[in-house]
Order: sequence, then C-alpha cells, then structure tokens
Amino acid sequence: MTQAANLASEAIEAYTSAWKAALELRTQHPPEDPLLVESESLANHLHDHAILAALHAANVLAVRGDDQGAMEWVQ
Repeated sequence: MTQAANLASEAIEAYTSAWKAALELRTQHPPEDPLLVESESLANHLHDHAILAALHAANVLAVRGDDQGAMEWVQ
C-alpha cells in the first residue's frame, strides 16, 4: 500500500472512531440535551469526511494504476 493510501486508512480509522464516540453520546444523554444536537451534526460531518477519505484513497490508487486496490477502497 502506498504512503497516501496508508494516510487515508489512518484518517478513515480516526473518523470511524470519532463517529462511534459521537453516537455513544446519544445513548448517554436525554433527548432534550443540546449536546445531542451538536453530536448529530458532528457525526454527520465525520461520516461524510470518512467517505471522502475513502474516495480519495481510491482515486490515488487508480491514478497510480492500482485498479484492484482502488476497487477495494470503494467496496
């Protein structure tokens, strides 16, 4: 795996971990808690950027001619 793909993998892992933590907040607080409104927005942001990181990794691999590696990222 290329350095760029490794960095993308680390970014996706970080986004995934943060997303799970944001979702965990939802189970620990009452529905009327203002923190839930912010955590939902944050969870959506993390989810979207994790997808962008995966697509970027696939793009880098495709540009370098690693079509098989690129397909693995988008699956």
